[in-house]
Amino acid sequence: MDNFWAREESAGVTNDAYLSLFPGFVTSRTLLGARYDIIKNHALTMEFGKVDISNEGYHHISMQWSAMFL
Repeated sequence: MDNFWAREESAGVTNDAYLSLFPGFVTSRTLLGARYDIIKNHALTMEFGKVDISNEGYHHISMQWSAMFL
C-alpha cells in the first residue's frame, strides 16, 4: 500500500483584482490518500481532501479503481 499527502497554496491572492473575476479560484488544497494494488495492473485509490475557494471551502472523499489492459 502506498500513502500520499499533498498541499497546494496560492500566494498573494487575497486582494488581487484579476483573480476576483474568478469566484471559483482555488486558494488552497490539502489531500491525503492511499493506493492499494489489488492484483497486477489493478489498483484501488481512496482520497480525502479539503479545498478552499475564495472565502468558502468544502471537503471531499473519492474512491477510484484503476486498471490497465494490454
